[in-house]
Amino acid sequence: MMKCDKIIEYVHIPKCGGWTIYQHFKDLFGEEKIADVTYDPIPGTFSIEDTNIIIGHRSSDFFDQIQNHNQYKPFRFTLVRDPAERLWSYYRYLARTTRLPPHKWMSRMGFRTFCERVLAMKAYHDPIKDQATMFSGHEAFQVQYITGLRWPTKDQIIQALDTKFNIVAPIHLIDYTLQEISELLSLPYNPAEHLNADEPQKPYTLDTHMSEEDITFIRDKFSLDYFLYELVCERYNAHDPSA
Repeated sequence: MMKCDKIIEYVHIPKCGGWTIYQHFKDLFGEEKIADVTYDPIPGTFSIEDTNIIIGHRSSDFFDQIQNHNQYKPFRFTLVRDPAERLWSYYRYLARTTRLPPHKWMSRMGFRTFCERVLAMKAYHDPIKDQATMFSGHEAFQVQYITGLRWPTKDQIIQALDTKFNIVAPIHLIDYTLQEISELLSLPYNPAEHLNADEPQKPYTLDTHMSEEDITFIRDKFSLDYFLYELVCERYNAHDPSA
């Protein structure tokens, strides 16, 4: 297995290609060299000994605390996704999986109602700080993972992109991003197998598509996530003409 001179940090925003990323680095370093901090509540006690990559449904400030405790300079990256596509993926995920309670009623809920419930839950708790369940982490805005703030401004989003990450890329460029990371860190690169850990486990019935009205609703309610996603795409298109 490979050894990397720099600790890699992957801020895993849910429904943004995380299983593909995990498998890529598992094949590269071995599972024992990957530390998942999704449910670790005390970053100040986490040790990076014998670790090549740290991953988790945690915001950038959580990783900052691990970094400050262990005194190292990481290579940090993440992937972002079109907000409507991410919500649609989350909706289908909950309908498919039998590991979480929502599958029992998800098939009876339309996509718009689901989006409204996600927004309602955001209003009652901070999904980034409350990681008692995976459910809460999936509901967090992407900008919360990037900034570590519950309600960031556009300027704070830009500042976080510029200062907290080495790479923030759109999910549709996942292969290009892994190749770029391999080149920057002098690691071998093998094309990633695109994985979904929750293939359908049972028959289910749910909305079969997003309507234009759904997309308009999401663009209005998730405007900061759209700002983030479109800014990242714009930067990558300028950086990589083939994107």
